[in-house]
Formats: sequence, C-alpha cells, structure tokens
Amino acid sequence: MTDGQRAVIRAAAYIEAHADEPITLAGLASLIGLSPSHLQREFARAYGRSPKRYQTALRAEALRRGLRDGATVSDAGFGAGFGSGRAVYEGAARELGMSPAKYRTGGSGLEIRYTVVASSLGGVLVGRTAKGVCAVLLDSAERLPADLAAEFPGAVLVRDDEQLREWAGAVVEAVAGHAMTAQIPLDLHGTDFQRRVWAELQRVPLGSTASYAEIAARIGRPTATRAVAGACAANRAAVIVPCHRVVRADGGMGGYKWGVERKKALLDSEGASAR
Repeated sequence: MTDGQRAVIRAAAYIEAHADEPITLAGLASLIGLSPSHLQREFARAYGRSPKRYQTALRAEALRRGLRDGATVSDAGFGAGFGSGRAVYEGAARELGMSPAKYRTGGSGLEIRYTVVASSLGGVLVGRTAKGVCAVLLDSAERLPADLAAEFPGAVLVRDDEQLREWAGAVVEAVAGHAMTAQIPLDLHGTDFQRRVWAELQRVPLGSTASYAEIAARIGRPTATRAVAGACAANRAAVIVPCHRVVRADGGMGGYKWGVERKKALLDSEGASAR
C-alpha cells in the first residue's frame, strides 16, 4: 500500500468520525498531508466519489436511520449534519433514491410491479420500479408477495406477469447456473458503501468466488470485511447482484439471505456451467 493510499484511508476515517460536522477539502488535505487536488484525485480513485460526496452519503445513512426510528425529516436531517432543509432534500434524495419524506413512509406511493415464477430453487420474485429491477427474492411462491411487502412497506404492489416475463426468464436461467444474458437495469437503494460492494460483486465471474476480505480490499476498504458481509445481507437483488459468490476466507459458505443451501446450490450449478 502506498503512502497516498494510506493517507486516503485516513481521510475516509476522519470523514466517518466527523460526518455531521463541516469539513472543507483544504482542511482535510492539510490534516492528512496531501494537497487538495491530490486528495480529491486519489480519494475519487479509491472511493468512486469526492470527499464531499462521501460525507453526504454518510449523512444520508444517518438520516436513513433517523427516519426509520420515526424522527421527522427536519429532525433527522439536522441530526445527520445537513445544515438546512434544502440540503436535506438536495443532498439526501440523491443517496436515498427518493425524497426523504417518501423514504420515511416506506416508499409510500412507489409503484412496484412484480411477477412470481418457478425455478430450480423454488419460487423467484422479480420486482421493478419505473427505473429498473428493485428486487429479486427467493422463497416459496406463496410467501414471496409478503416478502416483497416487508422489503417495501407502503409501496403499491401490482402483479404484472406479462411485463416482467423476459426479465424473469433471464433470472430463472441465472438461478440454474447460466450466464445472465439480458441487460437488466437496476434500481437499488443503499448506502454509498453498499452500492460499491454490489457493483464489485457484479464483477465476480460466473463459476468463481471471492472472500469477504477480497471484496473489501478491491473497493479500497481492507478492514471492512464485516461491513461487506452486511452489504451482502442487505442485497435485495439475488443472482443479478451475485452475493452468493462471496465466501469466507477459509472457503466456508458463510451466510446467505436466502439460505445457505440455496447458496451452495447456486455455486454448484455455476461451477458445472463454467466447466
């Protein structure tokens, strides 16, 4: 690891510890011993965004927790470090994927169209918003609509088998261990860290696995192994975001949101397909 990389990690740690406080690029650069332009460039290379955007993402996560706990948008926003109502709506809405008020009500008014189909591992639910797929869930066919409602309380759920037929077919093929052929747009809401993990998971090839520690290192957060596991657990798009390809460093299965037996079956099928 280079001195610059270590400095960027220190910068990220400082932002994480002071996310609710004003931080300037110049002040942060002086603190860690880099020029502002060097810090901006290296930070964006390591974290995919500027220090300011990174701080906004952390504040949005604090806002998300406050809203889930029942705080008003105003109280949660100021508690997270947003200095004004305008900052809450302009900064946080981009990270939440919807307005803070809508997030507070569990996506109230958000329309999700879904279908439930059979696969080699049981029922599969594919749900989409106007922007793209927001959920691929694995469970018994009877339980899946309730699972979707639990993931998106307050959303309007509309069954639409015809509209989702092609995408559901591609997901069923992926569950059987074959490569994903369709280009499926995604509409996944999560923290900046979670989205970086999910993007990295999509780079793990069919028939391969990576450890939680390897994924953490690949996104520039080598000490964040547990957080990577948490991001995998928060993934709502089974197979499309292949969190089943992440295993423990000793080769053990680790956890899986939809059951370790399904995880093992997915890996076995993909391994056979890749040979």
